[in-house]
This record gives sequence, C-alpha cells and structure tokens, in this order.
Amino acid sequence: MTRAVVLGASGFLGSWVARALVSLDIPVITVGRRTSDETRRLDVEADILDLDLVGICDDADVIFDLAGTGDVPRSLSEPAVDLRANLQTTVAVLDAARRATDPPRVVLVSSAAVYGESVTVPMAEDHPLLPISPYGVSKLAAEHYLRVFHRLYGLRGIAVRPFSVYGPGQRKLVVYDLLKRIVDGERPLRILAPADVTRDFVYVEDVAAAIVALARDAPAKGEAYNLASGHATSLRELADALLVASGVASAAVFVGDQDPGNPAHWCGDTSKAASLGVTLDTTLARGLAKTVQWIAM
Repeated sequence: MTRAVVLGASGFLGSWVARALVSLDIPVITVGRRTSDETRRLDVEADILDLDLVGICDDADVIFDLAGTGDVPRSLSEPAVDLRANLQTTVAVLDAARRATDPPRVVLVSSAAVYGESVTVPMAEDHPLLPISPYGVSKLAAEHYLRVFHRLYGLRGIAVRPFSVYGPGQRKLVVYDLLKRIVDGERPLRILAPADVTRDFVYVEDVAAAIVALARDAPAKGEAYNLASGHATSLRELADALLVASGVASAAVFVGDQDPGNPAHWCGDTSKAASLGVTLDTTLARGLAKTVQWIAM
C-alpha cells in the first residue's frame, strides 16, 4: 500500500482510518463532506457522487469506502435516502475503481447489521444474513456488488463488518449518549431499552488499525471480515461500566422496549480476521476510560 484514499473521512470511523494510515507514513487523500469539527480537515470537500471518482481511483492503490450513513432510525423513516447514501455511492465507487487505469483495491466498510438477529453466537461470517432494517439491507447489497465486481471484472476488494464501534470523536449512539447524560448530571440514568440487550463493543482505534491491516494482508477476493471483540456486553453491564469510568456513584433504570430495526443480541466471531494476525485488544474498561477522558475535555 503506497497511496490511499479515504472516502467519508469527515465521519467518526473515517477520520480514525485516515489517522491510522498517516501513522504508518502512507500518503492519504481524505474526501468527505464539510464538517464543523476542526480536527477533521479534508483534502477534498464534496458529495462523493459529485466527484470524478475514476480520477480519484487513478491516484490510489487502495480506496477505503466509508462514505454513507450509519443511521438505522432514519433508514426506517427514509429508506430511499439510506439507499442513496449507502448503496448508490458504493456502486459508483466500485464502477470507478474497475474503470481506473490500474484498478485499486476497495475496502468496503459494511456493518454487522447485515446479520440481523443472532441465530448462533458468536456470529461468524457465514452466519445467516437476514438484516432487519433498510440500513442493513443497503449494506448487504453493497457487499453483494463488491463480490459481483470481483467475479465479473477481477476487482480486488474486501468488506469489513464492524460491530458496535465507540470511542473519542463519536457523537451519537449508545456509549456517547449515555456518557453525555452521565456527565450532564442525569441521576438515575434512564435507559429506554431492556437491560439484557447485548452488543459487542469495539474500540475505534483498534477497528481503524484492523481495517488498514486487512486492506494490506487479505486476499481481497470479495470476502468479508468481522471486526469484533468476541465478547457480549449487556446494556446493564455497559451502564455500570460507564458509571464506574466516570467516577459516579449512581444507578441505571431501564424502561421501554427494544427499538425497531435493532437486534436484541450481538456477539461476533473474531477468528477469521485473527487468522490474518488482526486483533482488537483494547478492553471495554480501558476504551471507556479513554472515551470519558475525551468527552471531559
């Protein structure tokens, strides 16, 4: 890997992938929409679909596709918007890559949402793919396009399926939402979901490093890789860990039902990525401590 492009570099995970590349002295072009976060300056500010993607692909040997949205609730209310953001952009990137003079590898950042509800635990890459939200459907369709482009055109690429990513810089989803309310003084902490809902939480710096490592080392024949810790954490356990990390002596109260489009239980099988030397080792306690330190700044 000598030249990389990160599409969606203004986003949470995209900005960390760009940082991981820079730490390895790999020249990187960052592309995304304008952001108010001054730490996420971009080389190119534009909607992906407005760009000369073939020209961009000609300038890189790896394209990291993190463009799109990770908003499950919005995908329920506006599925057409989700389709454009998460599938149309990926198809445009794949088509541009295969038309490039020297086609780059494509790293599609998909999601564990392609699995839907867990049938077996931990969930390996061959787990049934039955998404329960339009977001999950669009990500699964993007993966299918990646595999078809490899089969038809020989385009090299992989899909990565992060589970519940958290860490500094994230300003949405459960870890940030609960932590922000703890810092703001909510006592007791009220959580609008069942206490026994489980997720597989992975620290963002680990995920970014794993994405870069797989881009370099994977066979890139359209295959998919889980990015997970291999440990299921309940919302009760998460809430308790957040209170401890924040140094707050309080409790959590659980009310309400599971949101539509979100599965009840997730835990990823890590063995496929591990077979290529990829590990995500930051413990939840350590990752939450780093996130608390960031949010308190």
